[in-house]
Amino acid sequence: MARAGAAHVPTYPVPFQAGPLRPLEGRGEPPEPGAPLLAVSAIAQPTRFEADLEARGHRLADRLRFDDHHPFDAAAVAGIQARWEALGHPAIATTDKDAVKLEGVLPPPMRASVY
Repeated sequence: MARAGAAHVPTYPVPFQAGPLRPLEGRGEPPEPGAPLLAVSAIAQPTRFEADLEARGHRLADRLRFDDHHPFDAAAVAGIQARWEALGHPAIATTDKDAVKLEGVLPPPMRASVY
């Protein structure tokens, strides 16, 4: 059932269904449960995404949350890279929506770490 949002625009709830972690570049094995992950998201409800990762046995070393539909500009990429390096280059878990945006802006060594 639709409900009215701002200015009477109908909105529709969409159930969140997370799948297994898949490598962004199509190669490599996903991190094992318990391995540290850097969760990066630009979604409306990042806690649901993070809780799903934890429910699958992943340990979140840190969480980087950006506003929904964030464009991942140079400053955002620099912040992600700095945190990734400070944590010792863990796998980066993100949503499919954000992976598409990050693929074009992350340096190659980081892209190989994105799931």
